[in-house]
Amino acid sequence: MKKLLSMLLLCAMVLGLATSAGAEITLGEEKPVLRILNYNVSYNPNETVEYKAYVDKTGYEAVYSILPSENATETLVMNMAGADKFDMCIIQGADQFSTLMTQGALLPLNDYIDAIAPEMWDCISKEAWSGVSDEDGNVYALPFVYPMPRELTSVITVRMDLVKAAGIDTLPTTVNSFYDFCKKLQDFYGDQYIILTGPYNKGTPGNIYNIPMCIAAGFGIYSDWMLDDDGKVIYMTEHKNFNAMIEYLNRLYNEKILDMDYAINTWSNADEKMSSGRAILEIHSRESINGMSKALFANFPELTEDDLAWIPILHDEEGNASFMESRQYWSYTVVPRSAAYNAAYVVDYAWKKAQNQTYLLIGEEGVHYTWDEDHLPIPIQPIFTDERNKANIFMSIGYEDQLSTLWAARLRKSSIMWKLYTACTLEPLANEPQVMVPSPFAYNNKPAYAEYNPQLLADLNVYLTQLVTGVKGLDSLNTFMNDWKVNGGEEVRAALTEWVNK
Repeated sequence: MKKLLSMLLLCAMVLGLATSAGAEITLGEEKPVLRILNYNVSYNPNETVEYKAYVDKTGYEAVYSILPSENATETLVMNMAGADKFDMCIIQGADQFSTLMTQGALLPLNDYIDAIAPEMWDCISKEAWSGVSDEDGNVYALPFVYPMPRELTSVITVRMDLVKAAGIDTLPTTVNSFYDFCKKLQDFYGDQYIILTGPYNKGTPGNIYNIPMCIAAGFGIYSDWMLDDDGKVIYMTEHKNFNAMIEYLNRLYNEKILDMDYAINTWSNADEKMSSGRAILEIHSRESINGMSKALFANFPELTEDDLAWIPILHDEEGNASFMESRQYWSYTVVPRSAAYNAAYVVDYAWKKAQNQTYLLIGEEGVHYTWDEDHLPIPIQPIFTDERNKANIFMSIGYEDQLSTLWAARLRKSSIMWKLYTACTLEPLANEPQVMVPSPFAYNNKPAYAEYNPQLLADLNVYLTQLVTGVKGLDSLNTFMNDWKVNGGEEVRAALTEWVNK
């Protein structure tokens, strides 16, 4: 398959060189209808209200096609190798972008940005630009960065009615007090309830591991790849507190505080156990709190939103905690080398979207949203959801410093989601901003990382589950790390070391 992909991408590169050599970068009076291949969504973008808003503000019409949910990379490469098919592609996979860039299938965009929209260089940080560039500074994508880079995404949702009935008035803040808290619940309820259900591995920022990062925070562990106190790149299993964290989680499991189905649960199983009244606590995030709480309130009509509370990240006994920023790319807008003839229009289209991002993402003030006293947007329902719910998929690049403010409107689509975000991000970070650790590898574009890390992460998650549930003990760590080295761990370490030292 790799050989086939390389051959197809080589064809694309040759076609692109032939079509773009010596071309002057200008915009004609008549805009073309842009042909766009988009990452997978469950609806037709061309038929949405949001698409019409983009046409209105940019003056560009477009025909969107959607990548399939399966075999997306193969389909993408086949389309990229075509001589006359798509003017641009909006993709999400870092591995997809890395494959296309390293194989020469993408058109460098520097000259087009300089000619059409030089102000675009100021939309995002130099670091974000560097992650879509080669060593010579050639830019191969217009990146749309993740809008919520400073969010504590891993939390524990609490049934406060059950907690208060057990005679507990305060929520824990440290890993030790959390254990004591859980033991009190267990002593009071016995086996009537699952004390803590999980894991919550939804494959989204902060929730890609089979351990709760809100608990790992109290051990100073915040990612699979980290920097130690000396600035050295280390793997999670090499962290000085890894063994202590595993022993803690395994103790929760052995004492039946942690769900006995932990090894087979999915995030949706955990949500179901919480909403059906079988669990008191759930390892959770805001991403499914709306659906879970609706189901809970339907099953127990006597409950209200005030009966739910949250434990944000836990601390050690000295009050220290570490949680990594969610800084990363949301999507990449790329131009096939074979589509150089419309690249100037692609850049112009992206720039017009960026210039109008407030209107395009959250609508018109007084119609779709209003402002609160902290200058955060409040959506006006139902029109906000009806006309802006799908707005983000069309973006190519945006003003990075504005996105988290605009995104607040999306978080406020439900009051319970906003309560969670306020309790677990706004308030904690206002009181202790130091818990948020910069993401040192956020925008890395190293081929070794793209090639090896997906499997390394999958292997890590299997191993973490085995350790937590006692299927394997910490005496297996050397064997795991030997396999890790064989499967590319040291190659990724070398690449990330080069990235942070560049």
